[in-house]
Amino acid sequence: IVEDEVEGLRRMVTTFSQFAKVPEVRTRPEPLARVLGEFERAYGHLGDDGGGQLEVQVPSAPLTVAVDRQLLKQALVNLVENAVLSAREAGADPVRVRVGVTVDGRASVVVRVDDNGPGIDPERRERVFEPYETSRKSGTGLGLAIVKKIVLDHGGEIWIEDSTLGGACFALRLRQVEASAKAPAETSTDA
Repeated sequence: IVEDEVEGLRRMVTTFSQFAKVPEVRTRPEPLARVLGEFERAYGHLGDDGGGQLEVQVPSAPLTVAVDRQLLKQALVNLVENAVLSAREAGADPVRVRVGVTVDGRASVVVRVDDNGPGIDPERRERVFEPYETSRKSGTGLGLAIVKKIVLDHGGEIWIEDSTLGGACFALRLRQVEASAKAPAETSTDA
């Protein structure tokens, strides 16, 4: 029991540190297929333990977004880990998480993370992004706050809707740029 508590405290301190020190966003034009492909190769195992499945739908269309590649991948990791835990706690068998992309008519793309967990009540959807808001005993309530900060620092939007898989869908709108856009000096946004 003591070891579990120490590990829980260690995770909490790490998460607090991450929230306090989200790095400065340095955006540059990035092919979205590259970012999602790297994410899938590095983190595709997140759904593997315990009968879960993670599906990453890499777009075949050449979509380029203005992002900090590492921070976008961190946001996706937080969302996928949260989705896996929520679905598992709700008893989903198998746990299903899907990362997909759509293009909207506003010169942007929407990256969606869907799960087959319990979903999120509409009246809680804004609160889940507040620091320290959690419904889990072991949660710190900072993972989704970090995601929101990353998305807003990119000039994007984030919201929650019902998922076609039956649970929650976290949608991130990111600015699409021309593939030929050059990044001689990275664009920086203060964190």
